[in-house]
Amino acid sequence: MMKIQSIFKYIFVLVYIFFLYFSAKPASSETTRTDSIIKLESLNPKNEIIKEIRNDIRKSISIIKRNNDPENLPELRFFTYKVRKNENFWNIMAKSSLNMDTLSSINSLVSVKDISQGEIIHLSNMRGILYKTETKDTLDTISRKTGVHKKYIQRVNKLTDNGKIDKEYIFIPSAKMSQIERSLLLGVGFANPLKTARKTSAFGRRIDPFDKKFAFHTGIDLACPIGSKIYASRSGKVIFTGNDGGYGLLVKIKHENCYSTYYGHLKKVLVKKGEDVKRGQVIALSGNSGRSTGPHLHFEVRKENRPINPVILLNR
Repeated sequence: MMKIQSIFKYIFVLVYIFFLYFSAKPASSETTRTDSIIKLESLNPKNEIIKEIRNDIRKSISIIKRNNDPENLPELRFFTYKVRKNENFWNIMAKSSLNMDTLSSINSLVSVKDISQGEIIHLSNMRGILYKTETKDTLDTISRKTGVHKKYIQRVNKLTDNGKIDKEYIFIPSAKMSQIERSLLLGVGFANPLKTARKTSAFGRRIDPFDKKFAFHTGIDLACPIGSKIYASRSGKVIFTGNDGGYGLLVKIKHENCYSTYYGHLKKVLVKKGEDVKRGQVIALSGNSGRSTGPHLHFEVRKENRPINPVILLNR
């Protein structure tokens, strides 16, 4: 079963694939060329392409750090790689010389656990992050936001001199994630909404307990006695309280970096819409409202309104 996150990753990559530029060197025995994108067959340090990637990374870091001529930067290239047995986020990062910011950004990862055997991931020959542009963005505003001189952003993304940005996503060389994004990636960004609970239904495809048909479960279910205290998983602003169909009595909290959390099937809500809440604050009491087969909490985490498996984000 393919995780919903993986589907979005492929869609996400297709959005910016048009601006990738690749060298015309022939593929080695450890690479396969499909059209203009190189498929890496291994991350062996003796692989010539891996050597090139590592050299390009060192070169680009040095040029930007020393404020040298951007024309000396290597061409930005991306590669695909199928994760092998016993490989994970950390050893892939080490073998490729990328950092956690880059590997997570170009693959739209929400957790370091979000890489598994057989999954197709992307690697690049520069460290940096993908940046989603906004309507009012210019090279100057993006440079101020990311701390990277505009001349390097312009060169890497082949942008015009007028400063206008006509791409939905651009690559910011040597840029880093915020501390908040890093904590979320490492799984320390969200706290458990219950002090003690037993998971009775996982995230993903399952047989619906009511109509007995396969359906996608957008969160996890945590069994608990009615009246159990429900805690805010992360600091944020309450954006909804009330009844919402199958969720029953529901609380929604908006967090930084486009994240939100849902707390469903409640008995009583203890916060109001528009209220700022702190991580660990009691926000509700658990119940059995809505489309429920027994007392439990339905807990969801969403990023830009797409469901994410909460288990990989929770600080245990």
